[in-house]
Amino acid sequence: MVSGLAAALNKIAPGSCPFPCNLTEEEWLAAVFNPGVYRLLGIRDYRDLLDGPREIKAAVNPWAEGRFATPSGRYEIYSRQAAAAGLPALPIYQPAAAGSEAYPYRLLTPHTSAGLNSQFYNLEDVPEALALVHPRLASEKGLDNGSQIRLYNEWGEVVIPVAISELVPPQTILCHQRPLPGEQALNSLTPPLATDMGSVSSGGPGVAYYDTFVNIAPLQ
Repeated sequence: MVSGLAAALNKIAPGSCPFPCNLTEEEWLAAVFNPGVYRLLGIRDYRDLLDGPREIKAAVNPWAEGRFATPSGRYEIYSRQAAAAGLPALPIYQPAAAGSEAYPYRLLTPHTSAGLNSQFYNLEDVPEALALVHPRLASEKGLDNGSQIRLYNEWGEVVIPVAISELVPPQTILCHQRPLPGEQALNSLTPPLATDMGSVSSGGPGVAYYDTFVNIAPLQ
């Protein structure tokens, strides 16, 4: 699918997509099953899996042999990589982020057992997208189970029904990750905060999907 999309993009605008689009499925498999994967599976070729599944020969503890994925191979409290990136070489305590008067409620978006990100929600018995709020907060806002609310901050907003639950703290709103009606997306509420060492770990800056604070209002 990705190869076909890359080919279509390059047909519209030649050279716009560098993703390789001329490999066969067999060539892709041969590229994915590199020597490291062969070693973990105890095979010499991906076709060996046609004879049956293999157990991965990997330690449960990735540093069981006493070596970490750092330049020194040790657990680095003092990080030369961080210093080279212009960051403190030693950890510095930072208080947890807190909400503001405009957006006082912390938004949590965990996975649900019914799906994975946007996958599997086409199946039956998928729970409705809900915003779980504490009874105290529901009382303050005049909300009942099923009430439609605007969940919003300076970055965006979504409309979603409420479920009153004592499983969440009074200053917290919980929405399980799943597709929302229309073109709404929970990620529209996420601030564009850059990771501090994204360029070191992945070669380019990344987005830190971290603390997000919102406000709610009954839908008029």
